[in-house]
Formats: sequence, structure tokens, C-alpha cells
Amino acid sequence: MNLEQSDSRSREEHLRLALLESLISKPVRRKEIELRQVGRIVRRYKWLVAAVTAAFAVASLWLALYLPNQYTASAVLEPAASATGGSGLAKLAGEFGSIAGLGNLDLSGSSQEDRPDEAMSLLKNQGFLEDFIRKYHIEVPVYAATGWDPKTNRLIINPKLYDVNAQKWVGKFKTPQGVSSEPTGWDLFHAFQSRISVTQDKNDNLVTLGVEFYSPLIAKQWADELILELNRKFETQDREQAAKSIQYLQNELNNTQIDEAKAFLYLMLEQQTQKLMLTKVSNGYVFATLVSAGIPDKKSSPKRLLILVLGTMLGAGIAVVAAVMKDRSRAARLEVAVDRSRALGRAARGQ
Repeated sequence: MNLEQSDSRSREEHLRLALLESLISKPVRRKEIELRQVGRIVRRYKWLVAAVTAAFAVASLWLALYLPNQYTASAVLEPAASATGGSGLAKLAGEFGSIAGLGNLDLSGSSQEDRPDEAMSLLKNQGFLEDFIRKYHIEVPVYAATGWDPKTNRLIINPKLYDVNAQKWVGKFKTPQGVSSEPTGWDLFHAFQSRISVTQDKNDNLVTLGVEFYSPLIAKQWADELILELNRKFETQDREQAAKSIQYLQNELNNTQIDEAKAFLYLMLEQQTQKLMLTKVSNGYVFATLVSAGIPDKKSSPKRLLILVLGTMLGAGIAVVAAVMKDRSRAARLEVAVDRSRALGRAARGQ
């Protein structure tokens, strides 16, 4: 019995060593997948490919139908003509800059050509947009709206963020200091800024301002109000600066006895008075509305057909990759089984 057990153990050990040797000595072969091979694999696993592709297509269709319609109200704006006398003030300030420097005044005036760029940059500025949201009390539609009911002309509000009946925020909003009971200024800015688009045609300098929202009526309203606030921002800024300059120049006129200096001061005073007058009578101080924002009757998003096509293509790609990986795994297992069988056969013949 001891001899038979010893022979049996020796045979098993020999078989193990033979199998291990065959696996170690076998080189790793990397096969490149050709299009023909991929075609054969797809045909072999056609049900897997079809199932995965169909699943993605259905999910894409559901997503396309689930996303609410949004509408974009667009206005075409024309930069206001240079009527503030900026260039004239620049010449005067250059000739008589000492007086301007004494009062720390900006008598050169801002170039009207630069104003459109400055105004467009404000549409990306957190301070301006946050002030706009607070001024018009649109925090709830900006941050909590998830859709619009055209039958009742009412916004659909996310109840997890805002309680319409109690008229209070119910969500929890993260801040650097902890958790807030209402959206932060950054939250509001980020939500609103993503709805604004502004482009400028370099050929004719026309600016297109677009606002996208669930309600086409509100989209138009916000576009109109943004144009109003942009113009008002610079009107107020220039009015305050002109008033300050006029007061300073009048004081200097009362205190100077030099005729040449008085002549320059009177010219500066005239320019600043014209500037102040324009801030009070101009309807489009920075932007004149060439084409007013209308109420859009066609949605701008979502692109449902595009979502369906891209989702289906993504699913097909993932399905093919899964089929190739499954085929490689199957081939690897088959090779291991064949190698094991061969090793056992060689070991048996060696006995």
C-alpha cells in the first residue's frame, strides 16, 4: 500500500509540474482585432449587442422625453453711437491734466467703443447678475424651477428645494461656512449665468443677447430687463462721475483768476454737462435695441432626436466592446483548457 501511495503521489506531482511548465513556457500572444474579426464577434454575440444597444436607445428616448422644453428669447443690440464726448474730453485732459489730477477726476471719459465689451463682461460677473436676481426677486424661478405648464402658465417648482405654499426654502445648501437654508449668491449666479448667451458679430459689431428658460414669457422678460440694467448701470456710473466733475470744475472756476485756465475749465465743464445730459435722455446708453426680444414659440432645447441618436450610438459602441471582451475571455479560457488537456496527455504518455 505504501508503494502504491508513493507512486500515486509521484504521478500527481509530475502532472502538476508538467502543467506548470507548459503554462510558464507558453509565450503571451497579443492578437490585433481586425474589422473582419469584429464583424464575426458581433455576429456571434448579436443578441448581446442588440440587447445593450436597445437598452441604451430606450434610456436615451426616456431621457429625451423626460427633459422639459426650454425656449430662448433673443434680442439684437447695436452699440450706442459715441455721443458722450469722450474723445473731446481726452484732448482737454491731455492739455490741462494738472487740474484733473488735483481732483482725482477721470475727465478723459470712457471710450464708447469699449462700452459694449465692458457690458458683455458684466453678463459673466457674479456681482452684477446676483444684484439683478435680488433686485427682480427671481431667486425661486432661477434656482428651483424644473419646468413650465403652458396650460396654466405656471412654473413647476422642485418641492425638495422650495415650498410654494409656505413660500420658503426647504432644501439644504452647502456653503464654505457650513449649510445654508437658502441658495448662496454663487448658487444663484451659476444657475442664472448658464442661461445667458451673448455673441458679437465682429463685422458689424451687432450683439445678440439670448436668455433660455422653461417659460418663453419669462425668457423674454429677463432679456428685456437685462438690457435695461446694462444701460442703467453705465448711465448711473457716468452720471455720478459727471456730477462730481462738474462740482469740482465749478469750484476751480471760482478760485482761479487766470484767463487761460478759465477757458480750459469752461470747455471741460461744457463737456461734462453734455455728458450728464446724455445720461438723462438716452434710451440706449450702451446698447440700442435693434431687434427686440420676442416671445419664442419654438423650443431651443432639448434636441431630442440628437439625444436619441447619440445615446443609441454610445450603446452600440459599448455593446461591441463588451462582445469583444467577452470573446477574448472565452478564447483565453478555451486556450487554458486545451493547454491543460495537452499537458495531462504528455504527462500520461511520459508514464
